[in-house]
Amino acid sequence: MSELIKISKLRPTQITIGFSEVSARAKQIAALGKKEQKDYIDERIVPCVTGPKNNLYIIDRHHMCRALLEADHDTVRGKVVEDLSRLDKDEFWRFMDLRGWAHPFDAAGCRLTTADLPKAIEDLCDDPYRGLAGFLRRDHGFKKEDTPFEEFIWADFLRYRIDRKALEADYAKAKQNALKLARSPEASHMPGWTGNR
Repeated sequence: MSELIKISKLRPTQITIGFSEVSARAKQIAALGKKEQKDYIDERIVPCVTGPKNNLYIIDRHHMCRALLEADHDTVRGKVVEDLSRLDKDEFWRFMDLRGWAHPFDAAGCRLTTADLPKAIEDLCDDPYRGLAGFLRRDHGFKKEDTPFEEFIWADFLRYRIDRKALEADYAKAKQNALKLARSPEASHMPGWTGNR
């Protein structure tokens, strides 16, 4: 059963998001009428895990939560999928890591510790490659699967193939290059690879 939850009560399980993707989503949400905005929120349940001290950790929809904040919304529909409040902090994070429910990687793709995770959605950092991966999925560069953090896997794939300066200098061209790379045999090992269509 889902319930309305204040976004300020949710704790992230990742360090970065793509600000470009968040900005685009926030504009889409803001352009909706009041009823459509309510429907948007009601249809996108945020899965949560109850952790130590009864803190709520979200395991998906970080971008949506941040976009809602930027579009002046302070609540989401959340659903607790696992109650791990009985675990101590170390055991909790080991379990989260083994389930693929935590992604403590920074904007350079380097693994940090769970202590480095931000405490609030507003504190998430920008990884421009994660934003590029989000656009790539929406442009049908790959199909959504159930692979945990698959957009981050694609972000790392792109990080090693598209120069950061080129990405910042010409985002439109970087998106074209990303789509070309995603459809190439070089990406055949990637989750959701669709081939050269």
